[in-house]
Amino acid sequence: VRSFATNVQGTSYGTETSFTTQTTPTVSVTTTPSSITTTTAIGGGTISSTGGATIITSGLVWDAIANPTIALATKTTDGTTSITFTSSITGLTQGTTYHVRAYATNYLGTSYGPDVTFTTITTPTVSSTATVTSITGTTATSGGTITSDGGASVTLRGLVWGTSSGSSTYSVTSGTGTGTYTASITGLSITTNYFVRAFATNSVGTVYGAETSFTTSNYITIGNQAWSSTNLNVSSYRNGDVIPQVTDQTTWNSLTTGAWCWYNNDSVTYAATYGKLYNWYAVNDERGLCPLGWHVPSDQDWTILEMNVGAEAGTKLKSAIGWKEAERRGWSRLFHKGAKRQSKDLNSTGFSALPGGMK
Repeated sequence: VRSFATNVQGTSYGTETSFTTQTTPTVSVTTTPSSITTTTAIGGGTISSTGGATIITSGLVWDAIANPTIALATKTTDGTTSITFTSSITGLTQGTTYHVRAYATNYLGTSYGPDVTFTTITTPTVSSTATVTSITGTTATSGGTITSDGGASVTLRGLVWGTSSGSSTYSVTSGTGTGTYTASITGLSITTNYFVRAFATNSVGTVYGAETSFTTSNYITIGNQAWSSTNLNVSSYRNGDVIPQVTDQTTWNSLTTGAWCWYNNDSVTYAATYGKLYNWYAVNDERGLCPLGWHVPSDQDWTILEMNVGAEAGTKLKSAIGWKEAERRGWSRLFHKGAKRQSKDLNSTGFSALPGGMK
């Protein structure tokens, strides 16, 4: 702009100066939110120009839809700052993607910064529980796949299992972070149905994968040997020939052929837990006392088992329950007392040896 004056001689001008008309502010930056939780975040913005007029208010506005405006209630008002500001975003819903814009207002109107998105954190996503494999009488293997950490680090992952659906009576951990993992399930009982789920934990909480079930086998594996989980309880040879039951002690003593009996001739008390007792002729019969694929263990078999188990083998093979009857009978007291001294190792192999008795 220049001032001027005119007379009969002509027009003259003053020194030129310039000015800019006022406009709405310029918001050059919307800060990407940080410190994100399930319901809150910290954001901000930079106002690079006031538009030549005083800033009345500034802040952030957010919504699940792009390019939110101050017509929404979901906004902050942070005073008359004219440079850079920070602001707390609250009242959010976990696991939700939001759009946020910084804004500034002067008397001419409101301007917005760029639209920036962020997602509130939530629990991890466990997409699957792995099929259970390597099932024995006391152990199995499974795992899971974590496809998302929910925006917060997975600090714990693993498996939970129990004998009823939805249970988490027992658990095992398998590292941290997302991805696929495996874990060993131990301490199981033979011929028992279990339910297992993968799980993942972050700062928000714990979630589980789909539940799967499996049944343990009727044998346990120690070293390269498979041992039946129950004492033998057959009444015939492998070919179907009947093995006679003999209850009289004198007759039993004089036998030269196979026979079986219950301990103390008491099937009610002993049959289910301890199985039958057999004489040597039944064990040694070429028709086979055990089911196909199995045999009565030899002394060498027992030696291999002992070597596989190692020190304190008796304690590690011995069932933790079922020995009160043996105490009452008065046999194997030294073995029982030795097991008490090593109670922490009782049945650590899952062999569950029981005092079957003798005749």
